[in-house]
Amino acid sequence: MGVPFAVIHHDPFKSRKRKAGQVVNLAVIHQSVTSSVSSTDRVLRKRGLGVHFMIDGDGSIHQFNDLSDKLAHANEVNGRCIGVEMINPYTRTKSHWKTMIDPSPTAWRKKEAADTPEQMASLDALLSVICGHCYNTHNGTVEIPLEMPTQSNKGPNRGSALWFDKSVGGIVAHGHRAAKYPAGHAKAGQRVKGGHADGRMTLWKLYNRRLGRII
Repeated sequence: MGVPFAVIHHDPFKSRKRKAGQVVNLAVIHQSVTSSVSSTDRVLRKRGLGVHFMIDGDGSIHQFNDLSDKLAHANEVNGRCIGVEMINPYTRTKSHWKTMIDPSPTAWRKKEAADTPEQMASLDALLSVICGHCYNTHNGTVEIPLEMPTQSNKGPNRGSALWFDKSVGGIVAHGHRAAKYPAGHAKAGQRVKGGHADGRMTLWKLYNRRLGRII
């Protein structure tokens, strides 16, 4: 399933079928820590991972897989989400990415390259199309609320227990995957293993953009 505006299409990543009747209710935002679509493509394929969309620094939108495809990119929520990778060198300014957020409350070393205005505009447009509508696919339904359940008005949130709540849908960042399993989970209190690619600053900027605020 595509989107009704211009995108650049690529060979799809290896995918699996979602469970019959699966409702896809999450859009997960990632930061690539790379500076091109091609290098991100190579890294993900080498690791056996994939995302549905990438957004480059110039704002161009690149689609790899149909929304009905299940890809490996977001740990335990792979079955109910689509993935959007924001191309961003993260640790340095380069090419399109000319602004460093310093200090940043979400960054590994307290600073990170800012997504470009073109990227943020494209992300907003892409999610406006994908979210808030219902698409019937050959093996389930894509119905992602146009909401940001893990984000608040106070600033970029840390990990959220809502990540593990299958009933909660919307737009989240992979960095919102909590460090420990929450109360009520079969592994409550145990440390969560696996990667926690960020994206929290992107979501914070999108949250403010939708409120008409520029940060």
